[in-house]
Amino acid sequence: GLLRTQWEADTRADEEAFKLQEDLNRFLEPLRRQLLVRQGAFREFLRQGLPAQIEARIAEAALTAKEEISSYLRALEACHWATLRAAVRRGGTFVGARHIDLPNELTLRFEEPVAVVWSKHILAALRKRTRELGDDYVGLVGQVAVWAKEQGTRVQPKLVEALHEDLKGDLRGLASVGEVAIDDLRERVKTQLFQSVSERVRKKCLAFVDGKRDVGAGMKKRLVHFFHDELVS
Repeated sequence: GLLRTQWEADTRADEEAFKLQEDLNRFLEPLRRQLLVRQGAFREFLRQGLPAQIEARIAEAALTAKEEISSYLRALEACHWATLRAAVRRGGTFVGARHIDLPNELTLRFEEPVAVVWSKHILAALRKRTRELGDDYVGLVGQVAVWAKEQGTRVQPKLVEALHEDLKGDLRGLASVGEVAIDDLRERVKTQLFQSVSERVRKKCLAFVDGKRDVGAGMKKRLVHFFHDELVS
């Protein structure tokens, strides 16, 4: 009698739990699909959208940096012509009476405007998308909470709380992915910027020398013209 009653009660409890799990899975399935779509859009933003924004903003920073670069190049006019020529003949770098390092100095002039657009636009865009994804999570959890309340005593509040914590953990993970991605992109941009500037300076200097413009009368004037009108154009 007592054992049979207990067994039947346990069996009914198992059946109820199984039925509840089935109902919950059916309810969650479309929500999971929505979440996957939104997570995919977020990751695509990190892979494609964000790099595209970075490229556009770097071009914007270049315009801002141009004045600082021009100021630096004007300061070089005070150097002896032999020092300037030696730097050009060596691809933009020369250590002598004055240390000239055109690739590094030109890249440095980019740093401040790049930092400004990075903080103002790039990080802002990342945080906006992360916040939007967080709002999606909150909305989905809200739907689950409403469903749970509608089930009455079938659902324990701890179940919803556990699900909520899982979703918050996922959100923290995605935010972390975003921060890691942005740090990685920042380092890649800095490296690529220096490499790009170095290659450009080297090629321009090589063309100047190959054209025999580094010898003969008026050479200092040609060097000044080269720095202002060709090197950074």
